[in-house]
Amino acid sequence: MGGEKGIAPIGTRTHDLGEEIECQYLPSRSLPDHLTHTISDHYPILVNTTLLQANAHLRSSFFKFDASWILEEGFETLIRSKWVSINEELPSKLFKLSNCIKSWSRDLKKSRTNRKNSLNAKLAELSMQDPDGDNLAQLLDVKIALNMEADKDEIFLGTKSTCKLAQTW
Repeated sequence: MGGEKGIAPIGTRTHDLGEEIECQYLPSRSLPDHLTHTISDHYPILVNTTLLQANAHLRSSFFKFDASWILEEGFETLIRSKWVSINEELPSKLFKLSNCIKSWSRDLKKSRTNRKNSLNAKLAELSMQDPDGDNLAQLLDVKIALNMEADKDEIFLGTKSTCKLAQTW
């Protein structure tokens, strides 16, 4: 592992990365912390930027990453474009990126709600009509679309509830 040329153990590489981040990007008031290593090949680093924020309302504005966003179309493009377009120090860059993601998430939630409402209205309208071949095909399409929306929600809600259940044991 450590004997191969050019390859260092994960802890060494992330320690060097942490030092690089400290030296190049973080003002002296930021505190990088190395989190415990998980089973994945990623080594998370927590950067406490609240020391930089003078306003109290900024400190209370927490950002929590939702894993379901990764499955959304356009999320990766959003992250890449915003990351490149923000030319500031790392803490400010992360703060502004989190605000962009929060805004995107609100818009996504609104569009999902509008889509579900539209599909439910169409389902009610089709249910009131006399059943014929075309009507039944449209009814089936709407029900499939509603089920797909429900499945998207259930994938991550089910995972979260399973984790909570495991914690209570």
